[in-house]
Amino acid sequence: MTAAASNGDVDKLLKEVGHRQVKYGQIVAGDAKGVLGVAEPEYVARVHPTIGSARTEINEKVQQRFAN
Repeated sequence: MTAAASNGDVDKLLKEVGHRQVKYGQIVAGDAKGVLGVAEPEYVARVHPTIGSARTEINEKVQQRFAN
């Protein structure tokens, strides 16, 4: 996804590829296959139900930490 953008700051990156939908998770294709990252939804594994509950727990803990 970011390979389509030229080098630059965050504002430039968002202008070039910011219109795309992305998803965080395990990449299932390409050179990044098997790693966690951000990519177009079709390149990210579906969430397993137990992972979904773990994600909720992690999100809650992160929110609590930054609320303090």
